Amino acid sequence: MRAMALDTLQRPLRLAEMLRPKPQPDEVLIQAAKPPAKPVMLFDGDCGLCVFWIRRWQRATGERVEYLPFQDRRALERFPELSREQLLLAVHLIEPGGTVCRGAEAVCRSLATNPARQWPLRWYQKSPRFAALAERAYRFVAEHRPLAAALTDTLWPESKQRNADSTQDLGCNPQRKPPAGRPR
Repeated sequence: MRAMALDTLQRPLRLAEMLRPKPQPDEVLIQAAKPPAKPVMLFDGDCGLCVFWIRRWQRATGERVEYLPFQDRRALERFPELSREQLLLAVHLIEPGGTVCRGAEAVCRSLATNPARQWPLRWYQKSPRFAALAERAYRFVAEHRPLAAALTDTLWPESKQRNADSTQDLGCNPQRKPPAGRPR
């Protein structure tokens, strides 16, 4: 009984610890040498989970954001400062000013191009805890893609059919196998 009471008392502390932003190693800020005319989101076109979420974000942003799988030769030609290894880890958004962001921040910034979807970016910018939680959640999903895909398929059953129907016009090949040694 006492152990259970201690566990109950420690649970809020664990949550608070999880939400506390951890210091990140010094990240090199990347600036695009040739900034695009409108924001460009680079994503993993070989990942069905990624393609499903890109499609959802694309519906929210319309023509205000260009979505380009990093496997498309144009992606690395246009943005040679980004390596394939970096692009495998997270989506990257290149803004018209040349600023490059990735992960949850990239998602929030791309959605904010739609005036009705600016609240996630406001929260991200105003709350260090929200930003840290969003980045941790993004990293967790990226590192556990099979689990995230299963949850997506459960919560959005149409994701399986939509991925099969819609990847061709994104320049993706759903039949292509991922590179050896790449986490899925």
